[in-house]
Amino acid sequence: MTSTAIRITTVCLLAGLCLITGCGDKPQPTTFGKSTETKRFSQATEISGTAGTGKSLFKSGKLVVSDLNDRTIAETLVENGHYKIIIPAQTVLPLLFNIYTESHPEKLTAVAIDPGVTRYTIDPSTTAIARAAKAMGGYTRTNLIR
Repeated sequence: MTSTAIRITTVCLLAGLCLITGCGDKPQPTTFGKSTETKRFSQATEISGTAGTGKSLFKSGKLVVSDLNDRTIAETLVENGHYKIIIPAQTVLPLLFNIYTESHPEKLTAVAIDPGVTRYTIDPSTTAIARAAKAMGGYTRTNLIR
């Protein structure tokens, strides 16, 4: 083998090694979906929606809206599967919408993260989404849409 061939082979091997190892650079963490801006309701806002099993609506129940510190913000009754509730101005998001009913053994939850959304369905699927987001690190938009 000639010295030129050895040099070409060496350069190719080094280039391949750099490509495989990424030349020692570590990937930068992504900040997609993360925001340092605190979202809040700028004015008192009426939120409405439905609560049920996913197949049928609850006849009655209680909706408790709380913050992440489990402090109650507002509460109302669920009647024929429907609810309306006023969220006070300057309330910081995210909020947890928890439904308690005698006809379902566990509370059901939906998470509010956007002050522009004023209608929420609360059922087992929204509860599963909330649990998964919490397990992934919190109620961020990125975790909730995964």
